[in-house]
Amino acid sequence: MINKKRNNRRFLKKESVLFIMLLSFPFTLWAQLCITEAKPGDIIFQEYDCGDLCRAIAGVTQSYHSRNYTHCGIVISHNNALWILEAVSPVVKLTPIDSFLSRTASHSGNTLARVKEQYSATKNHALLYYPDFIGKSYDDCYTLGDDSYYCSELIYELFKNDDGSPLFELKPMTFISPKTNKIIPEWVSYFSKLNCAIPEGEPGINPGGISLSDKVVVLGDFK
Repeated sequence: MINKKRNNRRFLKKESVLFIMLLSFPFTLWAQLCITEAKPGDIIFQEYDCGDLCRAIAGVTQSYHSRNYTHCGIVISHNNALWILEAVSPVVKLTPIDSFLSRTASHSGNTLARVKEQYSATKNHALLYYPDFIGKSYDDCYTLGDDSYYCSELIYELFKNDDGSPLFELKPMTFISPKTNKIIPEWVSYFSKLNCAIPEGEPGINPGGISLSDKVVVLGDFK
């Protein structure tokens, strides 16, 4: 009887350790996806390191599971192949999906998300009207309504209901570091070179914000 109790305690201890390990390493349990599992209308969030600017983006935004998403695009079927429609300087363009994923050190730096079924009308809208955006200028100054687009602004404009209302929500933008409570120097330099006012507090949207939306389901990383 005593041995049985000891064995039970050992079993419970092992189970507790395993449970703690699972909580400590959530990303190891994510689905590892093949490119072929992406579908038209899906959104890919990317931990793209473009240098100081991308680090500045990550410094003022929050993403799903504390990831550092600095870029995003929508999956498109074109000429019997999967492409990514993305807003990247200098213009909005289609990029082969394998080229898109290869921008990161490993494909696991790219996360696939899908709009929930009840919002499929907005996905259909995106797939119908995406050609209208190809060739549009990239929005360097992060302003809305000027017929130029940054990456998450493009997603915001594409995913709309039949009445024109957007699926995703705009929120006040900030370029202030939560650590220093001052505008990050990289942002000061960036907007100064463009001769643009820093749009602090203006409505906007970012990849991390979309990844946190309750309108999408995050499916996992690519392998």
